[in-house]
Amino acid sequence: MIEYVLPDGREAVYSVALRDHQIFSFRPAALLKGLIPGASYLVTDRHNREMHRATGYELMTMGLPRDISEHAGYSQMFYLKQV
Repeated sequence: MIEYVLPDGREAVYSVALRDHQIFSFRPAALLKGLIPGASYLVTDRHNREMHRATGYELMTMGLPRDISEHAGYSQMFYLKQV
C-alpha cells in the first residue's frame, strides 16, 4: 500500500497491490491518514469513475471498501479529492 496526501489534506492518491492471496484469509481495510476529518471526499479510479464518497473521518477510521475481485496480482490506484 502506498498513500500520498498533499500537505493541506485536500487531495490524496492511494495505491494497493496484492502479491499473493491465501484462500479464506482476511486483509484488513487500509486506514488512510492525513485527511481532513470533517471534509467530504470523492474517490475515483484511474479512469475517473466514481468509486466511493466518504468523509475524511470515515476513510481514516473505516478505510476504503474492499473490492471482492481482489486476487493475487490485483492492483488498483485511487485518487481522493475534497468536494
